[in-house]
Amino acid sequence: MTSETQIPAHEQQPDVQTRRRFLQTVGGAAAAGIAIAGTIGYVATRGSGTTDKLVAGYRNGDLPDDPLNSAWLDRDAFVATMLPQNMATPLQTTVDIAELRVRALHNGTDIAFHFQWDDSTDDSQESIAKFRDAVAVMLEVDPASTPSFTMGNAGAPVHIMQWRASWQADVDEGHQGVKQLFPNAYNDVSPELLMPKEQAVTFYPARVAGNDQSNHERTSPVEEYTAIGFGSLTQHSEQKAQGHGVYRSKRWQVVISRPMAMGDKTKSEVKAGETRNIAFAVWNGSANQRGGRKQYFPWAPIEVEAAG
Repeated sequence: MTSETQIPAHEQQPDVQTRRRFLQTVGGAAAAGIAIAGTIGYVATRGSGTTDKLVAGYRNGDLPDDPLNSAWLDRDAFVATMLPQNMATPLQTTVDIAELRVRALHNGTDIAFHFQWDDSTDDSQESIAKFRDAVAVMLEVDPASTPSFTMGNAGAPVHIMQWRASWQADVDEGHQGVKQLFPNAYNDVSPELLMPKEQAVTFYPARVAGNDQSNHERTSPVEEYTAIGFGSLTQHSEQKAQGHGVYRSKRWQVVISRPMAMGDKTKSEVKAGETRNIAFAVWNGSANQRGGRKQYFPWAPIEVEAAG
């Protein structure tokens, strides 16, 4: 989701720009570089079981939420050749996940994306210095705006949906707390055992502030954001995207689904019969990837088949 252009160290200037000027500068540079980065990233090779463009095929009835469902695996995959995010800190200077295979289906009401990538480790726990595997899909809020693939730019926002392996574990197995992450840790007593619940919660300020990172009752492993460039990622107040990921045979397979019409002008609307842009990112937790340290794939067209 970002350009591969990097300013040499001897040409870098002190950080005297405001955030707004920085976003405008980066957005402009990235927009100018879309054709170059797109040429590098958009090398979706065609081979056995692959296709040279992403097509969201029409399917009558419910969309499969199981990533191992044959409805997904029987479809040809769009192979995205990933690039290292080496434009904004924290940088990813090498490619750890070389390919992301993407498939898509819709039924006129919902649309779902299937992702598949090889990964030698299942990173579904996160704690101090331990990071999660993840994958994200990005769409323009306004397809006519052509936002920068560096997570959008001022006046041209993007809508991002990110699946996280650690959140999948929370959904499947219950919240992963200290006992699960650090089985040998010991504490004498917790606040809720000493005082009423409404008082005990004050010892958990992130929960009081509504920070979803501290949610102990997670219902979806996917989080929705909007952004207008680096440093602007903002969680949506209404979360509608769902997902499911399975790790098997050193490979992740993940489905992210959402309504085509979100009913929110700050989110992307997807319509049958249209062709629009789409971008992806993927993280390998065991390689210390998090935040901007990731592999990305810039804008590429997605064709949404006409319903029926």
